[in-house]
Amino acid sequence: SMPSKAYPHLPSAKLALTQAEAEALQAKAAELHISVVAEIDLPGHSRGLLEALPQLAAVSSKTGKPCTQINITSPEVIEILQTLLGEVMELFPGPMHHLGADEVSWSPECNMTKANYHRFINTMNQFVRSKNRSMIVWEGFDPAPDDAPPIDKTVVVSPFDSVHLS
Repeated sequence: SMPSKAYPHLPSAKLALTQAEAEALQAKAAELHISVVAEIDLPGHSRGLLEALPQLAAVSSKTGKPCTQINITSPEVIEILQTLLGEVMELFPGPMHHLGADEVSWSPECNMTKANYHRFINTMNQFVRSKNRSMIVWEGFDPAPDDAPPIDKTVVVSPFDSVHLS
């Protein structure tokens, strides 16, 4: 995990890079002509983030209880996520940021639909591009459903599964 000025309780103490460690990593990478690409994996793989910031969770339309998914349709949640992404991009100032965006659990009652997912990817891409970066996501998502825009062509899609290479 990464240190956060806006949410200082976020990093796990034993696993978080300090500002100094991030700077040292960047310096060593530059020495070796390597670009470090940071990744905050959203909206999937976010259990730790939801535990630390439960207000990010969607609420089930069936049970009224918190979901195990981030509420990707909430402007307040998007603002918090963009704050975190901005902080990570300050720590790792390279030309790209990786959003992850793979292995999402679809759950319409928690607002996690393919249409909402595509909108989320595009919203986060606009934010990353506003910081003069390119955004990378893992492949594995389906084409946009009829009620959603396609994922913007400026998003770099990185394959991880040979099934999608043909």
